[in-house]
Amino acid sequence: MTQVGESKHSQEMAELNRQHEVRHTKLERLALLLMTWLLAMVAVLIYLLVRGHPPHLPTSRWNTPLHFTIPVLSPFTSVTEHEESVLSTRTMVIMILAGTCLAYACFTYWLRQQKR
Repeated sequence: MTQVGESKHSQEMAELNRQHEVRHTKLERLALLLMTWLLAMVAVLIYLLVRGHPPHLPTSRWNTPLHFTIPVLSPFTSVTEHEESVLSTRTMVIMILAGTCLAYACFTYWLRQQKR
């Protein structure tokens, strides 16, 4: 009876190990896919940020911000058409890269904790 129980136990353990390996392989594929997608999105973002800024042209009458008056507010109130961001492009890229590195570190830490 003990030999039958041991063989049954070894078969169950082999099946559990196989299931674990299959699940681990799927998680590795998912992690690789997510990292590839994340890197592609960061590359697209950097490309758009670099490509989106034309070279600085000398100021002239035609490329200065246009002002127009909204008569409902006040005849002396003007609105600037060209708005500028509070955060610079460099700051945004650094924040995105830092967030990406933090997300990667958290994900790898989580995977290491799952293995234990």
